[in-house]
Amino acid sequence: MLQSHHRLFHRTNLTTETGIALAAAVLCHVPTATNAALITQLVAVPVAWFGIATRCGLYRSHRTSTLLKEIELLGATVLGTIALVMLLGHVAWGSAAIDPAGWLLWGALPIVALRMAVRLTLRELRKRGRNFRRAIVVGGGAGADGVVSEARARRHLGIQVEGWVSFRGQRESISRADFRGSVDELQDVLASGTVDVVIVCPPPSVTTAEIAQVLELCRAAGIRCQIAPDFLRVANTRPDLEWYGAVPALSSVPTRSHTVQLAVKSALDMVGAAILLTLLAPVMACIAIAIKLDTRGPVFFRQSRVGRGGATFGCWKFRTMCIDAEAKRAELDGQNEQDGPVFKIKHDPRITRVGAFLRKYSLDELPQLFNVLRGEMSLVGPRPPIPAEVDNYEWWQRRRVSVRPGLTCIWQVQGRNQVSFQEWMEMDLEYLENWSLWLDFKILCGTAGTVLRGTGV
Repeated sequence: MLQSHHRLFHRTNLTTETGIALAAAVLCHVPTATNAALITQLVAVPVAWFGIATRCGLYRSHRTSTLLKEIELLGATVLGTIALVMLLGHVAWGSAAIDPAGWLLWGALPIVALRMAVRLTLRELRKRGRNFRRAIVVGGGAGADGVVSEARARRHLGIQVEGWVSFRGQRESISRADFRGSVDELQDVLASGTVDVVIVCPPPSVTTAEIAQVLELCRAAGIRCQIAPDFLRVANTRPDLEWYGAVPALSSVPTRSHTVQLAVKSALDMVGAAILLTLLAPVMACIAIAIKLDTRGPVFFRQSRVGRGGATFGCWKFRTMCIDAEAKRAELDGQNEQDGPVFKIKHDPRITRVGAFLRKYSLDELPQLFNVLRGEMSLVGPRPPIPAEVDNYEWWQRRRVSVRPGLTCIWQVQGRNQVSFQEWMEMDLEYLENWSLWLDFKILCGTAGTVLRGTGV
């Protein structure tokens, strides 16, 4: 019964939204277009809408999808339809018979508004115990407990767990009262006609053959089956389904749930770097003159650093050491005051007089604003390490090079050179775990205070 209602609902949705798109196209036709051109493109509107919407999965169930995901699919359908119809008009008739701007206004906006109204209505109905799906959970352990608790906590999803079925040899259970038997009895459970969806939560001990058996039983019964294995519950990753021809593959991707915020961060990096370079140009010119007057050698020091994904780039700084500093490094290895693969000495004899002042107030880092402008660095992020340091990282520490490095991070604000290498790495990973634009703002404000206090080395 639910499958029939589901198909009817989405067919109604498809018909209504296609009708709105077609009506908007008629309303927004170009007066100078010929009747033949207009009719051709009007016929193309429902055909293109149906084809693109089906390809994008717009009319699948979005019961558990986010609002952003549904809007993304709707946007792809709208823009794809406009593009195809406009292309057809220019290829076949030399011009478009439909005004795309008007179509967006009178077609896309009403469809988005209708979608939002339907979504809110359905969520409210589900909270009141209507429009729900009866689910059977196959499996046990933490994965099954998580599915059941989430379904019960998020009533707007409309998932009502009717019971659970265990794999062979399982002893754990969610609730004895809900036990419906083992997978050998799943066929009888599905035949009862009270199951709309089967959620498979296999523990590590379950074989793929047992999972395949459940999938085949659901396929034969025409019942939707979802798989939520424990191994996909990895922090800060999101599984995606990709296809190699006809072969599906689960892809575990680092979290991109902050897509919009990350786009804003990139824009702020570019704009912020451009503004700071403009404002600080006189200061940087004075620093360059001071370096030239203090010692012979170049004004800038370029060093290979590791950026996002392990890619190396040329990181720029004002030169703060003597010109043969790299050659003298080996002589000072025994005096290293920083644990781990990092080399730091509080009173490094290679540092020049001007260099000591620049380091004290972190002014030597200003040329890295050019790296930010080039997209190699960010204003806030883990400091870029040198390749030799990364080669000596423990495995868990390598995650800090999974994002763009920055001019400043938590380490610069909370302890700087007074913390151990282990604490430094943990601070960077803390930043990755809890990242937000607000956190970046707080770090930038904290960095300003740290720089003014002159705690650099």
